[in-house]
Amino acid sequence: MEKPLDRFLREATLAVGDRLRRVILYGSRARGEARPGSDYDVLVVVDRREPELCSRLYEITARIELDTLADVSLKSRRINSR
Repeated sequence: MEKPLDRFLREATLAVGDRLRRVILYGSRARGEARPGSDYDVLVVVDRREPELCSRLYEITARIELDTLADVSLKSRRINSR
């Protein structure tokens, strides 16, 4: 079975395409301190923060949570394109 984070990365890459710049895992799982039931804290960095893009990412998160019972905490940020 595919791990929740691997699935999120795969589905986010397909849904967002070249607007996806970086996905960062932070929190207890990133530090290696996760306990059973710990959530996945994920920061998604995109080049343009658009409502449609955010909706897609939240839909992916909801499907993964429903299918795997894993809690995925999603935050998104836009990078400056100067």
